[in-house]
Order: sequence, then structure tokens, then C-alpha cells
Amino acid sequence: MTGAAAAGAPPRARAHRSAQDVARLGVFLALGVALHVLEAQLPALPLPGAKVGLANLVSLVALHLWGAREAFLLVVLRQVLGSLVIGTFLAAPFWFGLVGGVVSVAVMAAILRWAGGWCSPVGLSLAGAAAHNLGQLLVAWGVTGQRAVLAYLPFLLLFSLPAGALVGWGAHRILAALMPLVAPLQGRGEPEPLATTKVLRPGDWAVGLGVTVLPGVLLWNTWVLPGAADSGAVSAVVTVGDQVVAQLPLDREAVHPVDAGRIHLVVETAPGRVRVRTATCPDQVCVLTGWISRAGQSIVCLPGRVVVQVEGGQAAPYDAITR
Repeated sequence: MTGAAAAGAPPRARAHRSAQDVARLGVFLALGVALHVLEAQLPALPLPGAKVGLANLVSLVALHLWGAREAFLLVVLRQVLGSLVIGTFLAAPFWFGLVGGVVSVAVMAAILRWAGGWCSPVGLSLAGAAAHNLGQLLVAWGVTGQRAVLAYLPFLLLFSLPAGALVGWGAHRILAALMPLVAPLQGRGEPEPLATTKVLRPGDWAVGLGVTVLPGVLLWNTWVLPGAADSGAVSAVVTVGDQVVAQLPLDREAVHPVDAGRIHLVVETAPGRVRVRTATCPDQVCVLTGWISRAGQSIVCLPGRVVVQVEGGQAAPYDAITR
């Protein structure tokens, strides 16, 4: 009897710990959905996909406490449940968040596995934020059919520095409080050094430097060089999906309506510049982008799959071409 009881103890202990982990995962999922819904109510920034990423805090902490499998599960369920609450399930924002979150967790999990001793949660968060933005833009490229959306990558990478650092610092503080309580229940013994050492580690500086330098290189090649090479911005090309619907000269003041299915925009031109004056899209990112004037710059309306891009060269002798 004693031997049988002893033989049965480990499975019962494992089941007990598994039930505790399931309960904790449920709490983390609820917290992730709440943060997802909260951030969706905040005012949109004039940059596609630019958000602090508060819900990513849950994925980062879960990655340390349980591992990649649980972190992937949380990010998928959080996106599904959160989009059902705010009404964006299977719409474009749903796919942006889902792909961005999955790519972010994949990058953070890889770094944690192969270079975890060199990076704290801050470094992981910086890398995850950059990967999240890249994943979102890849989806935007697929949705719009226009590579021009990748021009926003340098700005999103720069924005990921303060956002990723804030989320990483928050994860560090949460892990420092939770790990001494959770680690013994998971059979880990002493808490993991990653959660209890100083906030910044050598790898964090390397990740931060990369996220700082890369946008500068991309900005120089994408925005500065094309503008320096052109004699002046003289037209704006409007595309819906992969079809050019208008080419607007930038030598006069005018307004041009653009229909993109259920989304309607009014593009306004002035000498040397163009903007989206009004739009019926929900996030208003295209309107908040404001005026653009340099060759290679673009305005993107993701819900309508509309891209307005400034081009240099000879001015067109017509107001617009509509196909």
C-alpha cells in the first residue's frame, strides 16, 4: 500500500501543478484580453500599427514562466477573444495583431533559448516589439498589394524603442515578484536568474543599438536619397489594391474623391504636396498622417487597401486618370 501510494504521488503532484498552471493561464488570458480591449480604445497614432503593445506584456511574462507553447497559445486566444469583443474578428486589424503577435513571440522565444543569459526581459521586449511591427507590415503588404507600406518600417522601429523598453521593464518587475512564488510550484527550485538580476544586460544594449541603427539606414535609403535625386515631387499616384486609379499633379489645389469599396476617401492636393483630407475608415490613420511632399513618401489606408504615393519626374498634363 505504501509503495503504491508512493508510486502514485508524482502523477498526482504533476496533475496538481498542471491544474494550477491552467488556472494561472486563464488569469493571464483574461488580463491579456482586457489590455487588448483597453488599447483598442486609445486614440490612434498617425502611424499604421503604432501602439505601445500593453497586451504583449502578458506574452513576455508567460514566456518566462511557462515557455513558448503557452505564450503562443495566449497570444492566439487573446487576439481571437479580444477581436470578438471589439468587433474586428477576421478583419484586417485581427490579422495584423495575430501575425505580429506570433512573430513577436517566435523571435523572443528564439532569443530566450539561444541567448537568454545575455538578455533581460527589456532586451527581449525590444526585439519582440520590432518583430511585431515587421509582421504587421508584411500583412499590410499582402492586404494592399503595395510594397510602399514598408516605408513605415523605420518609423515603427524607432517607436518600438520606447514602447518595447516600457513593456520590458514592466515584465521585469512582474517576474521579480512572481518568480519566487511560481518557481517552487513548478519544480524549478530557486528563481531563474533572468528575473532577479539587474534590469539591463549586455544583450539588451546590442538589441537596442540594432533597433536604433537600422531605422537610420532605412530612412536614408528610402526617404532621403530618393528625395535628393528627384528634381521635385510633381504627382501623386493613387492605387487601390494593385490597380492604379488616379495620377494627380501636385501643381495646384484640388480635391479628388476615391472609392475603395465601402471606404471613401477625399485626396487633397496642393503645390508640391498631397494628403488624405477625409476618410470613412475606422482608424483615421491615413487622415492623421497629414501632408506628404517628398518623392517616395506614401499615405496608407489599410481598411480600404489604398496607397497614395508621391512621385517625381515630369508633371502629367491632366488632372487624373481613372480606370
